[in-house]
Amino acid sequence: MNRLVKCSKEELAYLDPVMGQLSDGMWENSPRMDPYWICNSLTGEGIEMEPFNNTFGRKTYSNPLYDMSDIEVRNWFADKLKAVVKQWLKDRGRHSLAGDEEDWSRVNNDEVDYLRDGQTVASAYKVYDSLKGREDKTGKQIKIKAEKVARNLEVGDVIGKRKIVKLIQPLTRRDTLVTIVYDNDEVERVDSNKQIETIQIKVVE
Repeated sequence: MNRLVKCSKEELAYLDPVMGQLSDGMWENSPRMDPYWICNSLTGEGIEMEPFNNTFGRKTYSNPLYDMSDIEVRNWFADKLKAVVKQWLKDRGRHSLAGDEEDWSRVNNDEVDYLRDGQTVASAYKVYDSLKGREDKTGKQIKIKAEKVARNLEVGDVIGKRKIVKLIQPLTRRDTLVTIVYDNDEVERVDSNKQIETIQIKVVE
């Protein structure tokens, strides 16, 4: 008897490219992944799961997910969605490191080529949270650490515990210093090419 793990339309929109990656993309040369896409399919209601499938050649495939709970199945697909996005980041030259929130981030609006048109890192993260049963983070403020060249600093960036409220770029070609005014009235001048670690406050859309 087939099982159905219910999913929202938004979740299904992101699980569709994940199924494609399981069969013809990232995992196409991984035989151990074959049962996951052969025995499971997407419907308008969710993930339809067969206990086994013998329609592909002479082999019978048993479904590794079939005896898992709905929560475990949703978690499994959530992890695969994250893996697809992180592989895209790596292939693009953004090697995601632990704690590097600029990459796998709820506020990274870069479109992910390994998903569908218009699907971004941030929107994939939102679906990841949904599949994991986490609360919706829309409207929440998060802190993003980023290295910036001084000339690219922005009002609102935080350096240490000080928030930038005003920036004055070099006024002449001979002047190479950026003037930074902080919310505690402190003023600092730094070389425009200096790398500075900042904290940006962004709102999850």
